[in-house]
Amino acid sequence: MTVVVKVVSVGSSVGGMLNKSQRLLLGLFVLLLVDVIWVSSSELTKYIYHNEDFEKPFFSTYVKTSMFTLYLLGLCFWPPWRDQCSKPATYMYLDPNADDENFYTEGNTSLSDPTFVPIKFPDPSDRSSGTESDDSSVKSVRFSKLAEVRHMSETDATEALLARLSYQASIRAGDVARRAASKFPIQKVAKISLMFCILWFIANYTYQTALADTEAGIVTVLSSTSSLFTLVLAALFPSNLGDRFTLSKLVAVCISISGLVLVCLSDLTVEVKIPTGAILALVSAFFYAAYLVFLRKKVDHEDKMDIPMFFGFVGLFNLLLFWPLFFLFHYSKWELFEWPTRHQWTFLLLNGLVGTVLSEVLWLWGCFLTSSLIATVAISLTIPMSMFADVLFKRVNYPSMFYIGSIPMFLAFFAVTLLAHYENWDPVMEGIQRCYICVCRRSRPVRYCVTLKKLPSVRRCFLACEEFLDIKEGHDMGLLKKLKFWKRRAGVRFKSVELLCHLYNELPSIICLTEHNLSNEEMTLLSIDNYILGAYYSRKCYRKGGTCIFVCNSLKYATVNLDEHCVDMDVKVCAI
Repeated sequence: MTVVVKVVSVGSSVGGMLNKSQRLLLGLFVLLLVDVIWVSSSELTKYIYHNEDFEKPFFSTYVKTSMFTLYLLGLCFWPPWRDQCSKPATYMYLDPNADDENFYTEGNTSLSDPTFVPIKFPDPSDRSSGTESDDSSVKSVRFSKLAEVRHMSETDATEALLARLSYQASIRAGDVARRAASKFPIQKVAKISLMFCILWFIANYTYQTALADTEAGIVTVLSSTSSLFTLVLAALFPSNLGDRFTLSKLVAVCISISGLVLVCLSDLTVEVKIPTGAILALVSAFFYAAYLVFLRKKVDHEDKMDIPMFFGFVGLFNLLLFWPLFFLFHYSKWELFEWPTRHQWTFLLLNGLVGTVLSEVLWLWGCFLTSSLIATVAISLTIPMSMFADVLFKRVNYPSMFYIGSIPMFLAFFAVTLLAHYENWDPVMEGIQRCYICVCRRSRPVRYCVTLKKLPSVRRCFLACEEFLDIKEGHDMGLLKKLKFWKRRAGVRFKSVELLCHLYNELPSIICLTEHNLSNEEMTLLSIDNYILGAYYSRKCYRKGGTCIFVCNSLKYATVNLDEHCVDMDVKVCAI
């Protein structure tokens, strides 16, 4: 069926028009911009706490979070949001086999009431031919001097415009329409905001409290541990293929953590209150990671939800839910309530507008453009910026270990970015596999046949084996039963690779392919692009040169790609 969708011209985001590489570059630029804003915000927060003598983390967090409600003014002044409040978008499904002439005859038309306007006839003096009838002649047909006019509705006018577009323009308009159709309504955005406002408030409050206890550079370093929490949580609750856990990502995060350890050890003796600030910074890092991963799990693309609208409702719910804590903190003497002076209000509002209202929207947008892991690892880039700010404005002298520890953070950031571009690329695992092959090389190679045709069924998998090995017709049912038996025994769902058939001495011994090791068997993993091919074979068949057949569901693999990963094996490629 053909889908006709109401198109909102401003509803398409910039990120939706870009390819993967362009989205990644734009996301990196946005995250770097957020780093600059956050360093400035951290220094301004320290200035408010110490120079302005207003050390009120909860009050500052409450005010800056409540300022998110400024985004809700878009419901009054931004036409797309206002249209969502007044009337929902209309979507119509058309049957391509239906008669176009009778489509509007059964109550589907939405034309206006008719109006009649006089017809302007041409001047008789303008006649240039002799075919026109003379005024004195008798007319057999009389025409009305009034014309009936009906106006098409805005919705139908948009659909008529789409019908008149060229093919390429209609494809682009269809993409915009699909993004507009998948956008969450205001009610759902409000529900999502209510779910995540508490996580966001806890993360920001603990961060502001940590800033009150220690230097901004140390708080920034410890907050960067959110990358480790993000890696673990994203692997447990993935939102896309890029969130899959790999050994290379773990190594990159560990390199970043090692830099964090060096930085922390370099400044542990500077302030007495560092343990308290460190704990609060780690708590903030965990809640930031949880907020980001679960939000990406709930909303997998920025086109589905207006990010400013989301934060507008976050500010509204925080404004309504957390005001009773003022009384609790005041009477428990955890934080005495004091009204800021006009000068303090100026710095507080400026910090809230730039360091919270603007930066949080940009940071979440950069997360959607890249990945949740890159967004959290990008926080580590604020470390040299914060150090430069401390040295320039506060004359703080950091030891050399602090600067040495920052180098692994840069390396980890660029490594994670590279791994995100090639989603399931795992160079560390590939290196370990190559070392294993070189060390444990056997005297006799294994012959592989990689079949490059999609085989969705076990029956077709058997046919591929039969064609390659020239098995007799009498072995048909026996091999098919073996296939089914080993499929039940393995108990796995076949993904990129359907099945691994191991045949020895023309007697079928079938082993299902999984992504996990099988006990008492040797394993060789071949990583090709975004798929992983695994070969499981017994020691006996390996020594005698058994034949393994890979059955892939992709046609894009070439011989050169296989040879790159099979330098120590006799690889034969056959396509059926």
